[in-house]
Amino acid sequence: MHDIVHDFAQLISKNECFTINSDIDLGVDYKNARHLWLKIPKDVQFLESICSAKNLCTLIFVLEGGYNLLTLSQHFRCLQVLTLYCGYHSMLMGLPDAVGNFIHLRYLYLVNYYGDALPESICNLCNLQILHIKIVGGLLKLPQGMDKLINLRHFKLDCKTYRDPNINFPRGFGRLTSLRTLKYFHVNGEDDRCKLGELRNLDHLQGTLQINGLGNEVDQCEATNAQLKKKINLRTLKLLFHPNKWDPGEITRGMDALVLNALEPPSNLEDLSIHYYKGPTMSPWMVSLTNLKKLYFEDLFRG
Repeated sequence: MHDIVHDFAQLISKNECFTINSDIDLGVDYKNARHLWLKIPKDVQFLESICSAKNLCTLIFVLEGGYNLLTLSQHFRCLQVLTLYCGYHSMLMGLPDAVGNFIHLRYLYLVNYYGDALPESICNLCNLQILHIKIVGGLLKLPQGMDKLINLRHFKLDCKTYRDPNINFPRGFGRLTSLRTLKYFHVNGEDDRCKLGELRNLDHLQGTLQINGLGNEVDQCEATNAQLKKKINLRTLKLLFHPNKWDPGEITRGMDALVLNALEPPSNLEDLSIHYYKGPTMSPWMVSLTNLKKLYFEDLFRG
């Protein structure tokens, strides 16, 4: 039955869905193509034959060599879904400014991304709803104008480990009040960087939230401003304090305790993990987490 359904689906979509690999059929008409999986070997130039697909909505582009997003954006102006994928033995080295030309884009997935920043032009994608980046290293900061992505619902950063990277979020990130998914959030105590209080109005967050950089010039006031308790759809919360290995001293230990007390999560939280916390006691709100199924501690300071 499965094969019959699969064959039927291929039949009715044969003029709209295409897979182009190293074997290229020059006789195929792509004029009505809506969805395209494209893999171009290193020694093959961009295929002019697919430029007739003016109404292309989905492009999954497997990269083996160089690529020209400007060429793509000139021909595929209706593109709504774009995946740029590099295999395990290669990396997506940065992103050209031309990505900002895909003004109808709703979904952008960058796989095996390696670059110290994302281009500011990505903030022109005002219709973008999902931004998903699988990072292999290098990314240090996000664009300053990210608050212009007013329709962004899901922002996912997949890292090698939960400890890294320490990506600088821009000020104004808290204006993205439509966000549902924010797997990772890094705070910085410096005046021109993103503060913990930016989370205040992101009350639609759901699923998992990891906060890095706690205890590194993050004060109790900012932790209170985050209003984690109001985010009732969160199920997993990971709190990572600054991993100093030396004796933190009484002041630092006291500050960590105040910050943790102010980060009271919603009472229906199911999974809580706390890393590198140096405070002398745990917070009283822990006894109110009646739905908690998993509690994990790592590298707590033993005074």
